[in-house]
Amino acid sequence: MKPLTEPAFGSGSPSLGTLRSAVTLWFMPRFFFDVSENGDVTCDGDGFEFRTVEAAAREATDAATEIAHDLRLKEMPTTVAVDVLNSDRQALFTVEVTMRIVRTAST
Repeated sequence: MKPLTEPAFGSGSPSLGTLRSAVTLWFMPRFFFDVSENGDVTCDGDGFEFRTVEAAAREATDAATEIAHDLRLKEMPTTVAVDVLNSDRQALFTVEVTMRIVRTAST
């Protein structure tokens, strides 16, 4: 068997930055989005992978506004909440959208 003459990461020893980049490419945290529509809860059984919590927050915001938009013709008022949980299903934050019609008194 021929001995390995080159390190696995090319010439020289790998830097911490190189190792972090490799880990980032292979591992992305999983987030779960449990959705509540006017009190009816649907638990996310699969989850989604995002690079950062901020990316998960953007997706949760988009999901909440889309769901509220779809419900607007069916029910008023409409409240949609997306609970974002980490891979251990611990709550991180909630995005909530409420739509209602506020009528003003006519003169």
